[in-house]
Amino acid sequence: MFIKILINKISNNFLFLISLLLILTQFILTYFSIQNYPGDKLIYFFFSFSILIYLTFALLKSNSFFHIFLSIFIFLGFFWKLSLNLIIYNVNSGIFKNISRSSNCLKNSCDYVSNQLLNSNFYDNVLIVSLVGIFGFFFSSIFFKFIRKKINICSNIIPNFLYKNFISFFVIFGLIFITLISWINFEYLIFQKGLVSQSKTFFLNNAFGWLLLYGIPTLLTFYLNAEKTRNYKIFFLALNLSHLVHFIINISLLSRGMIFNTLSNILGYIKNNQNVKFIKILVSTLFLLILFFSSIHFVTLTRDKVYTGSNDNLNIINKENLDRSNKTIINLLINRWVGIEEMMLVENFEDKNFNFFLKSLNEKQSNQSIPLFDSMIFKDYQNIDRTKFNFVSIPGLIAFLYFSNNFLFVFLGCFLFSFFLSLIEIFALKISINNVFFASLIGQLLAYRIIHFGVYPLETYKFLISIFLCFIMHFIMNKMFLK
Repeated sequence: MFIKILINKISNNFLFLISLLLILTQFILTYFSIQNYPGDKLIYFFFSFSILIYLTFALLKSNSFFHIFLSIFIFLGFFWKLSLNLIIYNVNSGIFKNISRSSNCLKNSCDYVSNQLLNSNFYDNVLIVSLVGIFGFFFSSIFFKFIRKKINICSNIIPNFLYKNFISFFVIFGLIFITLISWINFEYLIFQKGLVSQSKTFFLNNAFGWLLLYGIPTLLTFYLNAEKTRNYKIFFLALNLSHLVHFIINISLLSRGMIFNTLSNILGYIKNNQNVKFIKILVSTLFLLILFFSSIHFVTLTRDKVYTGSNDNLNIINKENLDRSNKTIINLLINRWVGIEEMMLVENFEDKNFNFFLKSLNEKQSNQSIPLFDSMIFKDYQNIDRTKFNFVSIPGLIAFLYFSNNFLFVFLGCFLFSFFLSLIEIFALKISINNVFFASLIGQLLAYRIIHFGVYPLETYKFLISIFLCFIMHFIMNKMFLK
């Protein structure tokens, strides 16, 4: 009886429980990492505390999925990454090995950069500039909260006769279609992460890319929302089925980012249910994690095969391949997030000014060109064959705005940019008739974009067109399957 009451209490306060776990994690990491921080300990503590405030506010008080995901990405890319590097590597060992490849390495000598890593002012400046941008996001979320209260959104959806009677057929047909599209894309290298498409047909490349990245995930959110309304008993079956679909899609894309779209579906359920089914959501999350780590293993080995052209037992499950993928997983969990490292690189770059910012802003995408962030700051991916591979380093919005070397510009840019994108989430709710799964997906995509902003920034219009097409697709689905 006691266990049942406890589970019910946890279920009613699921996000509160998650927040407590994050607070505990934050304090533990702060305690062990602050000892190795070479700068002002008070600045580091304030940095840690500020990120925690933004994260907990977004989870518990904000009504924006965009800010929830953005705060999570900020936590992972700035605090999580920095604290774990301080704990594991210690500053005396030279954390963030990528810093040694920055533009201030002259004649293959990186003594200046190594000295910077031991310079307390360098670290403090990086944290202060990062906080300026993070405060821009935080105040944007507060302002958005007041705006959101004044907007009413209809939430009365009823699946019609066509949906109720033919949903099984649509699901079976959809699974066959998705599997076929994913196989064709995987087999013929039409649209995959890090690779130049082997297809020379512009329309085909973009159609496959949009379907796999945006179209199918949008269909899944419609399906989840309709099933939650029509037949709550099989909702978790539908949720787990969506995990499996995202697994197939990300294998096809050679992407290790399966976790993001799937978590947006789980968060859409949790955020708008006072009585979360704790056991069922736990089982669904465990199933998701199994698929996620399996996808990383498969994609890591497949990428090695594609990138190196080797066929040496890469698809065989053996100790060597498992060790390789396990190292990749650990590195991804610690270092793959965009944030603090990119801020260090920009801080270390001496030619920051508005002219450099404008030059970077006006970059145009080309398979043969190296972005300014790579060529002048990161010094990475300079010798790759760009007729085959499409690798770029990404600064993120805060670091990109800091190209200007102006704190006020960083704050205003983060505030206005994040506020504009959070308004798009409201449009998503209105068009989808308050489909929280769709709003969560759009919020996650927008947050992911803002945290990975800075390479060919003007071409963000392509991303916005993709989002607009998702709106059109959902609107058509509403007309077809809802009363």
